[in-house]
Amino acid sequence: MLRELAHYWWLIATRGVLSLVVGLGILTVSNEVQPLISIFIGVYILADGVLAALVAVISKSKHSDRLWLLTEGAVGIIAGSLVLAFPAVNAAIAFISILIIAIWSLLTGICEIIFSIRQWDALPDRWTLLMGGTFSILLGILVFSNFSNYAALIVTMVANYMIIFGVLFIILGFSLRNAENSLY
Repeated sequence: MLRELAHYWWLIATRGVLSLVVGLGILTVSNEVQPLISIFIGVYILADGVLAALVAVISKSKHSDRLWLLTEGAVGIIAGSLVLAFPAVNAAIAFISILIIAIWSLLTGICEIIFSIRQWDALPDRWTLLMGGTFSILLGILVFSNFSNYAALIVTMVANYMIIFGVLFIILGFSLRNAENSLY
């Protein structure tokens, strides 16, 4: 499985760059663009799901751990599509979007932690994937626990998560690239 992941290192690094750019973008947007933030988050979740699923699908390995990547991708595709279907234009729909984001974050974190543990001996800088999963679960818990609070707080939490997740996945992607160079 390491050989396939290392070969597609750029997909993992792309997930990191996308997460970092969207997270920074959300923190820096002006008040006029605020209503579009749920759309940005939905697009990010959808794209992240597609990239995760793509890594699982194009991997030639029959390794059972591909299922965790595919599950993570499917959860992202479904959650991103739902957030886009229900953009936070009013309080009731914002509630639905926030609930979807919290569930997505928890499920993604679980998949990442299980995958990192199962691939612990094979992955370089495996701590990045473990930390990404841990931060995903932490975000889900924070969103659930602050559900009724001001939406800006939740948006800030999501943006900060995206920045941390992005840095971790950029590190993981380039670690896999270095591993690919040593495999051949």
